[in-house]
Amino acid sequence: MKKIIKRISGALCALAIMFYLVGVNAAGIAERISSTDRIPTYYAWTFNKFDEHKPFGYDNLELDPNVFFDGQRRYSSNFNTTRLEDDTKKGTFGALYTNIGNYQGQHIDMKMTVVDYTFNPGYNASDYRSIGISKNRVGLQMVGNINVRVKFEFLISGTNTPIDIKGYGTLEDLDFRQAFTFHNGVDKAYILDTNTHLDIQGTDTIVSSSMATTSLDPIGWSTVLFSGTSFELTFISGNTGRDNQIIFFGFMSFGLVGVDTPNPIKNANKTSVGINEDFVYTIYHYVPSSLPEHYYNSYVFKDTLDSCLSVSDVSQLVIKNEHGLDVTNKFNVNINGQTITATLTNPNDADFYGYEYAYNITTKIKSSCDLSKYENGIPNKGQVIIDGKTKDTNEVIIKYIPETVTVPATDAFIPLLISIIASLLILIGITGYYFANKRKTV
Repeated sequence: MKKIIKRISGALCALAIMFYLVGVNAAGIAERISSTDRIPTYYAWTFNKFDEHKPFGYDNLELDPNVFFDGQRRYSSNFNTTRLEDDTKKGTFGALYTNIGNYQGQHIDMKMTVVDYTFNPGYNASDYRSIGISKNRVGLQMVGNINVRVKFEFLISGTNTPIDIKGYGTLEDLDFRQAFTFHNGVDKAYILDTNTHLDIQGTDTIVSSSMATTSLDPIGWSTVLFSGTSFELTFISGNTGRDNQIIFFGFMSFGLVGVDTPNPIKNANKTSVGINEDFVYTIYHYVPSSLPEHYYNSYVFKDTLDSCLSVSDVSQLVIKNEHGLDVTNKFNVNINGQTITATLTNPNDADFYGYEYAYNITTKIKSSCDLSKYENGIPNKGQVIIDGKTKDTNEVIIKYIPETVTVPATDAFIPLLISIIASLLILIGITGYYFANKRKTV
């Protein structure tokens, strides 16, 4: 009986696990979320303003503005366009966006490649069948296609070396029954639970209604979470029957909801120092891009140095962003005893968000310090306080190098010589004498 019960219990456990896994899979990629939900800390990174847009594989087809709607004439000059006559262009054109941000100490490039497309068979202006890559933002337009599949790759800046990234971004301007289907590398695609314009089809597709929106209208937005060295999505036109319609989507560097900010990370430029030897503590903290409604109310950097470390004036603290620009003037720096604080003066400054910051504190061990209690080194942690909530850094320990006294070679040699002579005299039986090393003083 016990064996039977054991088998039944095991079967029920296996069944429960199976139903759990089915439930997880059933949720799929596309989900609705509340405006109070948060993007998890481990997806907190997103791209930023790029240094340069480098298109490749395009032929700069000029779109005749008389063929298209008046309101869409601007697209011709703002995009690097490629004429599509057959399948041979697949995987050969796109753009490289350079230095789009800093991820775990590495500057990042993002490469966008058109890997697939499907012609609209009813399109009657084949001379204008094309796909264009935006020159001044991350985005794409298409003419005469039912859909286009795009691959985004992350590379260490200036190289072809892929880098693993977890991050987020928001797709914009989904309207006229257009849709996105998400593929490998996309972990989640969110729309707000109050959004009646967008809907979820299956587990991996978000589709819009027939209503028109603009790029600035959040009703046409979807936030995606991605991981790995690349991710892919398919943009579907909706096939509205307008042969001369230009279909567009953009990819923006913020989320529909707020982001759980990651913890700061601390290190030092030296692991051990002597008395009065300068060293630098650096605290790194990434501040995610954000919509104004998710800006902080307050942001404070804080570090309390050990009593053995020198704290003299505010010039000890220098704050730089990931591009190496000194932004200390964005903060009110203060010293109170051994505590250094830097308070952001304007949390509504849009340019503060979307960067990693380095807080550099130069200090040294005081000559008056009793170091007998620091056998294991001098410990230190820093903090970032956001809206009253504290995030601690890891602990960094600085070892103390004791001072050494160098004895001049001549002074060390004389006692050694006397000791050798005395030992030899004892060996041959001559005792009762003593030697004195007299030094002439001036």
